[in-house]
Amino acid sequence: MKSAMEHQARLIFYPAINRASSSFIPSAKALFDLVEAQYVDGLLVWYAGIIEDIDMDSAGQFFDRYASLPVVTIGSQRKGSHDLSIDNYHGSRALIDHLVDVHGCRHIAIIRGPIGHPDADERYRGYADALQSQGLPINPDYIGQALFASNSGAAMSAAITRQWLRNAGRKPDAIVASSDNMALAAIRAIQDHGLHVPDDIAVVGFDDADISLSGIPSVTTIRQPFHEMGYQATRMLLALLGGQSLPEQSVVPAQLLVRESCGCTAKSMVLASLGSGAAHPKPGPGAFDSQQEAIAGGLASIAHHLAIPAEKIENLAKRLQSDLQSGTSHLFLTALKQYLMETPELHIDAMAWQDVISVLRRQILAKPNGEIGLLGETLFHQARVLITEAAHRAYIRHRLKTEHHIEDLHRTAESLITSFGQPLLIETLCRQLPELGFPGFCLSLYDIPEQPTVSSHLIMARHDNQDIDLPPGGLPFPTGQLIPAALPFSQQVTPLVVEPLYFREQQLGILVLEVGPIEGAIYENLRAQISSALRGSQLLQQAQSYTAQLERRVTERTEELTQAVNQLQTEVAERQQAQEALAQERNLLRTLVDSIPDIIYVKDAEGRFILKNETGAHVMGAASAGEVIGKTDFDYYPRELAERFHADDQQVIRSGQPLINREEPGIGPEGKERWILTTKVPLHDSQGKIIGLVGVGRDITERKQVEEELALHRDHLEDLVEQRTAELKAANEQLLVLSNMKDEFVSNVSHELRTPISSITLRHYLAKHHPDQLDEHLDAIKRETDRLARTIEDLLQLSRLDQRRTEFHPVPINLNELVRQYIADRMPIANSKQLTLNFQEEPEISLVLADMGLLGQMLSILLTNAINYTPVGGQVSVKTHTRQGTAKRWVGISISDTGPGIPPDEQSQLFARFFRGSAGRQSGVPGTGLGLAIAREIVKQHAGTMEVESDGVPGHGATFKVWLPSEGGREA
Repeated sequence: MKSAMEHQARLIFYPAINRASSSFIPSAKALFDLVEAQYVDGLLVWYAGIIEDIDMDSAGQFFDRYASLPVVTIGSQRKGSHDLSIDNYHGSRALIDHLVDVHGCRHIAIIRGPIGHPDADERYRGYADALQSQGLPINPDYIGQALFASNSGAAMSAAITRQWLRNAGRKPDAIVASSDNMALAAIRAIQDHGLHVPDDIAVVGFDDADISLSGIPSVTTIRQPFHEMGYQATRMLLALLGGQSLPEQSVVPAQLLVRESCGCTAKSMVLASLGSGAAHPKPGPGAFDSQQEAIAGGLASIAHHLAIPAEKIENLAKRLQSDLQSGTSHLFLTALKQYLMETPELHIDAMAWQDVISVLRRQILAKPNGEIGLLGETLFHQARVLITEAAHRAYIRHRLKTEHHIEDLHRTAESLITSFGQPLLIETLCRQLPELGFPGFCLSLYDIPEQPTVSSHLIMARHDNQDIDLPPGGLPFPTGQLIPAALPFSQQVTPLVVEPLYFREQQLGILVLEVGPIEGAIYENLRAQISSALRGSQLLQQAQSYTAQLERRVTERTEELTQAVNQLQTEVAERQQAQEALAQERNLLRTLVDSIPDIIYVKDAEGRFILKNETGAHVMGAASAGEVIGKTDFDYYPRELAERFHADDQQVIRSGQPLINREEPGIGPEGKERWILTTKVPLHDSQGKIIGLVGVGRDITERKQVEEELALHRDHLEDLVEQRTAELKAANEQLLVLSNMKDEFVSNVSHELRTPISSITLRHYLAKHHPDQLDEHLDAIKRETDRLARTIEDLLQLSRLDQRRTEFHPVPINLNELVRQYIADRMPIANSKQLTLNFQEEPEISLVLADMGLLGQMLSILLTNAINYTPVGGQVSVKTHTRQGTAKRWVGISISDTGPGIPPDEQSQLFARFFRGSAGRQSGVPGTGLGLAIAREIVKQHAGTMEVESDGVPGHGATFKVWLPSEGGREA
């Protein structure tokens, strides 16, 4: 990035995957397809990342797409391309030679990288050639292979090491790992086996990753200068773009870093080992010049590592010499402090600066008659303290910045979690991304997620801390272009990071960010959060579309059902008229029977058919109506079904009561189950004796299928034939709930008000036309009027509670005293029902600040419900409680009964307005379904909570608990 900005070139980074991730996510591969040759001038590729993410075969196809572009790779060693690689071969040889020459190792094992990987192959070749040049054999049993991937590579390395340690033969005395991650895993496996590194087995690694210094012992390794390689590779690509010619292969020398895991003393300890009191042999001729050259070389190497000019280190040496000669201490420490302040804000390499001090100390001691003295020792100690303090402050700054980024990410995540809907998501991102340090960004969605490279549309853009206005529906552009050419910053040179947006296998779009924070994890976390929010918005849109379709379908089904019911009523009336005419017009029976498409039959008292129309014969599977005469249901139906038909027939014949419009299953001629609407009436002879029955059946299978389909969207329809008026009303109300869920409250109010008004109107009509029953009708009108008044009062109370218009007069209240009063008032009712009404008091209970009237109303509702729903001989228990919460103390009331309980599937609707559970409907207990809603609103206005507990088992009852915040006082 630094090199690109120096040459006014835009760097676009395609990460495709979070390198900290344990496994590659295939959905991220789509990002590689967006790197199109027509939109970039040149390509810089980290080859190891490509083959790890899309495999080596696909890597070849990947590079073929850019044959027309200048391409520079890092670590590929591909023929025909310009590649910059670390000298893996000589780095590996340096490790082997050090183990053999310095530590005398003879049995050296290797955990190599995957075969075919350029770096892995070169490191293994260096290992093999080094053993051969040392005269040592290559033992196939000491060759293992692992992946470079973080987690899987470590696991494979540990398993290989454990296998070597379990072998009965000679164990290796050294292990060469192809990465520091593999080396640390091998060290842990050796230690778990009860051995020590390096005393029993030496271990060395490769790469000089940060983790190489994290373990005990620290890992001897080969340094790969990743930052320098990135800078140099970028300059190579810029040179190619400028028309310069370059060699195909460029090699960066490898550097051996000797540490503890091979058995050596760390370099920093060696540099600091020479003390002022040590005895030194007298140097020979030229020794002083040789020592000074070595020291100067060490300082130059450290200066290069610290990325500061070597003249600054030389200046430190001069100021140190000046302070020692003058007996002062301000020049050297002042210059050191200034250089430390000039280092990157969040990183100070304390070990390298300590090495500077050690080398400067050696420089003084290496001079003829070199003495440090008390001032010198003080200067060196103060310098080391100064370095330590500067590094500690840099660490604190880094930690605070990291914590700040984490807090920003948490805030962004919290905002995105609830940002469902594209407009709200865009608003959230425009607010949160600048807070994370991103000055500009673009969010685009694929037009065809299955073909992401075709085209996209930009839905959000920001540049120079200003939102960019976009046309409705977004700005279309070819996806590989990343940013529409019409945007002002599409031609800027600001570095960009491209993140793929996907949710599992679902491709969504791309996020293009101007480089902000340097922590890579922020980009991956942001990608995941935005992807989840985008997917949530898509699901919300799908749900809204489905809801609209469902509402339209419910409306259509409602109209169809209404027409079907009307038609059914007409058909039933016609059939009843036909049955009456049948008894009077016996001579027209055959004509009438054969003209009706329904099933018509007549049976004698023994169940034998004496008449059957052709339709009925066809349904039974008979060839003709004549074939059926004299036979019974047992000749055509399964025994179980025939026995049921026969039992119904005998019931009609014995009782003389008709069976009207009963829906029952049957079997059609093809053996499939059919639904029949059956009517059976007794058949009388001229003396009025029942001699059989007449039956009519209609195939309602298609209607039942329609009803079953509608049952997916409502609870059920009750007895459509026997209680036609009640069923139609229930069906209309249920369908009204499904099609107008947003207007549920208004619908319920209309129903609750309309029902008593309708009843009053009916009773008024009956009173006028039946004055002999006037008192009965007036009593009914009074009851309905009272019910209407209660409903209206409850509605007004709920309205006042909703709008906070209820007069609220809080006073300190002792719940024990209040509960005792209300229990005493309801004791006569409990005694009349033979109920046991218990009250268990909390001895010392805190006072609550509450409105006496509202709290009493809530308590009255709960007690009345408990008494009403508890059967004779049951028990109602009331208890008061206290508990200490995190920030306040709570006082509670629990009311338990032994009634029918509340089924679990009804408990979520229990506090809904006008909801009455199955227990209320079945028991006949009067009520409007508003009491619990009012009680909970009263509790909420007192900043309390209401809970219900019930397993739904009859007799186990239910428990309602109310918790109110304590006023803070104690009972006197």
